[in-house]
Amino acid sequence: MSQSLAALAALESLPQPHLQVLCGTTSHGVNADGHDCVLQADLGVQTSLSAEPPRWTFLLTPALEALLRQEPQWRLYLRAKSLAGADSGISLHVVRNEDLAGLRMSSASIAVAAILQASPIQQPWYIGARSQLPCAEMVAESAGIRGRGLLEVASADKAAAAPPFGLFCDGWWEAVLQDPRPKSDEALFLEDVIIAVRVPTNEAGARLSLRAFCCLTRSADAEPHPLSPPALLDCALAPGLHLLRSPVGRRSRYLRISMSGSVVLLGVEAFCAELLPPSGTLRQCLARVVRAYAPQPAVAVRAGEGFQKFSYSALWSDVECFSSAMRSRYDLDTKVAQDEDVVIAWIGSTCLEAFFCFLACMANQWCFMALGSSQLAALSVALPTLTVGEQPSELKVPHLPSAEVGELVRQGRRLPEGPQASLRRSASMIFTSGSTGTPKAIRRDHEELYSFLWLYAKAATPDSPCHLAYQPYSHMNEQLGTAAAFLQGSCLAFSSAQTAYADARIVEPTGIQGVPRFFEPLLSVYESKEATLEELRLSFGGRLHSLTTGSAPVTKRLFDFLRLCFESCSCSVTNSYGATEVGPIAHNGRVNPNVEVKIVPLTALGHDPGGFTGEVRVRCKNTRVQAQAYVGATLALDEDGFYCTGDIGCYKDDFLELLGRVGNVAKMANGLFLSAEGLEEKYASLVQDLDQVFIIANPEENTVAAACVVQPRSSLDDKQLLSKMQQVAMEQGLGKHEVVSRVILESQPWTFQNGGLLENQKINRPALLARYKEKLLSATLERPKDSMEMVRLMAEARRRGVALQPAALVQELVKADLAAAPAVSVPPAAISAKRFLVTGATGLLGRELVASLLADGKQVVALVRKHDGELPVAVEQVLGDVSHASLGTELEERKFDAIFHAAAVVNWALSYAQLRPTNVVGTWQMVQVAMQRGVPLFYISTISVAAGEAGTKDREDLQNGYVLTKLAAEAFVRAAFSRGLHGAIFRPGMLCGSTTTGAGRADFFPDRFLQSCLRLGCCPESDAVCDWTPVDYAAKVIVRAAARSSVLGRSFHVYNPRSPSYAALATLLRVPPVPLQIFWQKVRDDPENPMAPLEPLLAGSLPVVDDWGDANLQQVLGADYNPPQLTEDTLR
Repeated sequence: MSQSLAALAALESLPQPHLQVLCGTTSHGVNADGHDCVLQADLGVQTSLSAEPPRWTFLLTPALEALLRQEPQWRLYLRAKSLAGADSGISLHVVRNEDLAGLRMSSASIAVAAILQASPIQQPWYIGARSQLPCAEMVAESAGIRGRGLLEVASADKAAAAPPFGLFCDGWWEAVLQDPRPKSDEALFLEDVIIAVRVPTNEAGARLSLRAFCCLTRSADAEPHPLSPPALLDCALAPGLHLLRSPVGRRSRYLRISMSGSVVLLGVEAFCAELLPPSGTLRQCLARVVRAYAPQPAVAVRAGEGFQKFSYSALWSDVECFSSAMRSRYDLDTKVAQDEDVVIAWIGSTCLEAFFCFLACMANQWCFMALGSSQLAALSVALPTLTVGEQPSELKVPHLPSAEVGELVRQGRRLPEGPQASLRRSASMIFTSGSTGTPKAIRRDHEELYSFLWLYAKAATPDSPCHLAYQPYSHMNEQLGTAAAFLQGSCLAFSSAQTAYADARIVEPTGIQGVPRFFEPLLSVYESKEATLEELRLSFGGRLHSLTTGSAPVTKRLFDFLRLCFESCSCSVTNSYGATEVGPIAHNGRVNPNVEVKIVPLTALGHDPGGFTGEVRVRCKNTRVQAQAYVGATLALDEDGFYCTGDIGCYKDDFLELLGRVGNVAKMANGLFLSAEGLEEKYASLVQDLDQVFIIANPEENTVAAACVVQPRSSLDDKQLLSKMQQVAMEQGLGKHEVVSRVILESQPWTFQNGGLLENQKINRPALLARYKEKLLSATLERPKDSMEMVRLMAEARRRGVALQPAALVQELVKADLAAAPAVSVPPAAISAKRFLVTGATGLLGRELVASLLADGKQVVALVRKHDGELPVAVEQVLGDVSHASLGTELEERKFDAIFHAAAVVNWALSYAQLRPTNVVGTWQMVQVAMQRGVPLFYISTISVAAGEAGTKDREDLQNGYVLTKLAAEAFVRAAFSRGLHGAIFRPGMLCGSTTTGAGRADFFPDRFLQSCLRLGCCPESDAVCDWTPVDYAAKVIVRAAARSSVLGRSFHVYNPRSPSYAALATLLRVPPVPLQIFWQKVRDDPENPMAPLEPLLAGSLPVVDDWGDANLQQVLGADYNPPQLTEDTLR
């Protein structure tokens, strides 16, 4: 209860009356009890024509004046009003009789009310019309009345900033109590409220209630939160003038006066204490805070089936005893006097003893640090003066077991205040989580720590706040969170991660924060329909105002659930992002107003210079808040003083989206970048069976693998989970490099105890990488291992100078892979397929194959990685990927009687290992599908494979990864042909754009070359011929040939023998020919030239057509064989 109640006790000892009101020779007595006194002048025999109006003067009695001089923080409030004539009145702060010297009233009758207000603060803030401070605002628009019922404004000529009062009829008035310092929104510690009202003589049912509270409901016409405290005043009012006073003694954000009947609100003044000045130290303000909240509960600890609470005054008394005992036992005052850091290290979990140590350190200006059991190596970096709690095995410093903390308190020893350390000495060392490597300590001195806490301790809190402390005390969120909550007047209920849910139902916290892992059980219960939303809302009791999660990636699925569950009961749900070095950075993507954020694109990670994506860097606007140094390491600050977080984010339109850590972003073989954390969040959000997921990228093979833990309710095995993850990835349009190719399914969740999680419940990435990397990446796809051995053998042979025939070698090595594939019965010689499965249907050649099949009246089923709106409507699209182990399942219910397998990654710059998943494994899987279905398979290879056939001269092409994958894939197809599978192999040449539409591939050589020549205005001077095979011609030839039984089991070269020479191209393009060396020099001088990326690969040469021959194709097609002649119109 507020100490201003002492004023009422003091009044009882004063002789009455407390004031004298004189009119002529008549003296009237008035008591300072707020009651309205009507005083009438004695006019005697005077007439209205000859007499002057009576004059009233006011005097304090000697006893009251002496009391006010003795207690300078007390004030007398006086309001006088004429009952005859104009409605005039006065309201004064009275300390001594001199304050009343100028007060005169002329009226036959007056109404007087006086009241005594007392505050324990020497210079309290006055909130109200007379305060001259910009700290009382109406709720709406910072001026004017918010609410209903105001009939007239009493003083319309007053400044707009002053609260307007007036006549209310069944209405209410509300003000927000605001810190007068700029850009502050502190909920103030409210001492007392005085209200002046007048009830008209004709109003018999007037009533007034006063409420002071912190939280509104979240509706359009906000009401006090249902859990806000009861009314401070609720009384009936008789007609007349009333001065009403109520002590408050708690933090409040809103002041609301509700009036029934007709009531004139004359004025409101509130007295607020400044418990937390903008600068200082915790040592200076802790005692002030404890006195203000003295009777309120400060801490709660488990006691049997419930919790035992201790008040602020009782807790502080114990802290003083504990501090005195520590100072005496370990001679800590001497160290402080010698200007040495006294470092107290708490080792263990969150508990009352840990908080005792923190408060003792702050009260004596020692340094506090807390360590979890996984951070003990940090003791070698920051050597403590003594340790408390669990004893480290090898550290040779004094140690106080946690069991002895209570014994020191019970000794009851109290020493005088000890020496004051320098404000620049260390106050706090908080270690980072260790998720990015060795833990590092953030050091703050006493002024810096206070400035950091002040930003958050001064913020508004719920009414009767309660903080559930259960997270590791070594974590910034809990250690500084409990400190800020204590300064706000909260009750700290100590719990643990294991008992937090059960304890929350008992203590009913008003706010709770935790990592995503802490809240995931609620989502699991909801999705399994084991509990309703209403039941889940009571998981933390019935008083929750705010729920905050963060410190680790939060899945959209979890965050959406938390909002659905809790926001409907006026509880805010926040996804918080911060760093130990700077504190909170953003809430739900909105940047904290206390910090500045900038994005620095990292070109090494493919960020666009000047773009919105890059490394997140942060600087605190208050330089004292931002950490200035690590202990034992260098703090990463840029030249502008921004802290380099190491996080990747996109900051656009004042919204910050996190994309992962710099160290966890991999550049894949396709040139794209992949964030392991971002991909984990996607899968966890999309696949409800997943409980935990850890992604490992294999950049060389352009694949990712995952270690997973499924929900207890899930019945999926590893193959079913892989299939589901791949299916979801394709449905959501994830990139090919983001689709999981292999999973390891764990039976037990990762925990801190088994090393899978850090103490703060983040994934322990270094530990899991060491545990799973070899398993997941040693064989990203189980088949075919032999073709990979083929490449190693060829490389070894080249080193030894031995020439090998690759085609023959592959044929031998793939036999083991095909041994498991079923044999097929020989289909009819005539091919009469009507429904074709086409893989790679969205590629350059695939689209033309689909078009040719449809033109011939065939039906088409297209295997696509994501739905393509450009494919004809007649095409049945099936989501799938040839490299996925689930391919057979994806095609189970689809009907087709022949396959065109054109899917491939075409990239001459990538290695065999990078191209292998699609080009080799994908072909092997399509061979399996064809053999299981007993349908023909027409494989689209490349004409460069011809160099590997027996009798063909050795070529550099055979060292190309793309050509090698096609060579190995053909081996599978031929081996399948030998086991009964029907089909053919088609080897297209260098494809260029369509002769009818001009559509081509901008990244293919023909398109790049033509664009380059037109850009440079010249063409290489050479009689060499380059293969220019229009893609529509190649597709028509392949479709027509495949319809004839004479193609079965054979290979065909599909190229354009009528291709022009480079010199002829110059004529067709109408550009002059230049020597080849000059052409390439022009390309090198033009970095933006389309041919520039190919210059290192071609090494100053140009591709030329070889004597491949297509006689067998001419024989099969007969009159349908008609290679196109390129013209100027075709090329342009």
